Amino acid sequence: MIKEKSRTLFYRRVVWLNGASGSLQKHLSKAHDTLVTTHDRTFPHRDGEIQGLTVEKRNSGLFVHLAYYTPHQATSLVPSPSKAKSKDTSPEPPPNKHEYLEGDIFFLVAGNHLVLCPSGTRESVALSYIKHVLRKTGKEKLLTRFNIEPVAKIDKVKLLQQEGVKKVSLNASLYEATMEYAERKTTKMNLLHGVAEEVLALFAEDRNKELQKIGEMENLSVKLEISFDSRKKGGTLGRERLEKTASMLIADDEDKGFTIVTGNGKRLTADEIRISDKVKLAPHGNSVFRSNTCEALEQYLSDLKESGMLEQ
Repeated sequence: MIKEKSRTLFYRRVVWLNGASGSLQKHLSKAHDTLVTTHDRTFPHRDGEIQGLTVEKRNSGLFVHLAYYTPHQATSLVPSPSKAKSKDTSPEPPPNKHEYLEGDIFFLVAGNHLVLCPSGTRESVALSYIKHVLRKTGKEKLLTRFNIEPVAKIDKVKLLQQEGVKKVSLNASLYEATMEYAERKTTKMNLLHGVAEEVLALFAEDRNKELQKIGEMENLSVKLEISFDSRKKGGTLGRERLEKTASMLIADDEDKGFTIVTGNGKRLTADEIRISDKVKLAPHGNSVFRSNTCEALEQYLSDLKESGMLEQ
């Protein structure tokens, strides 16, 4: 029996700005009326491309399956175990008229509600695709009128409001905080990048030159802890800044490696604060079956509606 794959489903909400209103589902559905081929739905993203493999109008909303890949990028084949003392990997170019999948993501948009299932890639792929689609179909001005934001669980929000924020802890690999910073300028990365740069500058001054190549080591981590000491008088501005930092981390959908400690010492991670759920899905190569994933997203959206989460 083939083992099912665990995937996380995320909920995001479209927030209209400055008095604007509308339905993202309607805008995207109309936009896709003119993007009828996969060629029409292919856009650049970072070093590769996003391709809209499937766009399907369903009773539950607009369902989209996206693939991310690097054009003409070969993959490395690993030889089967043998009696040879050593072997090397061998590059294998993609078959004719195909590319090797680096990751894909599924999403369902219903009105202004968005549920996503990343599979080997980040949510930014879906957000980038939505922006490209609206730009290509003449709706670029629309991009300034809404944000797509994570939604925090109401009980966790109330807990933070009641107890306040005592501490915010951030962590990442030293490699991630420096080398990946150019691609992922999130709230967490902005804060950690400065710390990482100081660490690397300090190591670069090592006279014995043993630490000068420390930045090449991916297994080193950098951590930042920002705390508020309530025992000291004053500090109202400091508390407000700490709570603002916590709010920015929650609102940034790319930020995950953080922990918020409340005034009474309760620890909340990103997964505990944001609305999400885990499911088991049938594997399809190194991804999951599209039909199963669509059903899971529809059920998740239905569960959120029934629980009242969509109205909070």
